Amino acid sequence: MKLAAGEAGTLGRLVVTGGTAALLFTACAVALRAGAGLPPFAASALAYLVAFAFAYTTQRRWTFGGRHSHGHAFPRYLAAQAACLLLSAALAQVLGAVWGASPLVMACATSVAVSAVSFALSRFWVFADRGAAPEQRQAQPGAEGR
Repeated sequence: MKLAAGEAGTLGRLVVTGGTAALLFTACAVALRAGAGLPPFAASALAYLVAFAFAYTTQRRWTFGGRHSHGHAFPRYLAAQAACLLLSAALAQVLGAVWGASPLVMACATSVAVSAVSFALSRFWVFADRGAAPEQRQAQPGAEGR
């Protein structure tokens, strides 16, 4: 399957933004767990909140070009990320407290798993083109009739 130039650019920006958010999450989770001594659930949840603020702003403005109104995108992003936060915290709890994984293994495994879920939700639900702001839909080629 060949991606159109616009899709390839979006995917590249999504990977950069998601990767940066994942690194930010991982660094915060390790620091909060190993450095501050917080329990796995709390360390992961707080780290996720930090990464959330960065990721929403960057995904909306840069990855998807600001085409989506906050009224449409933010509630969906919040719902998607709330689900991802719970997945992240639960997975961290199982890995850290039940299986005894190190803070680094806990954070890295959680980052990979939750990033995949977050990508799918962002691309196909949160920032789907039907949520573009009206002035942006009109400016997109082929946007007539949406």
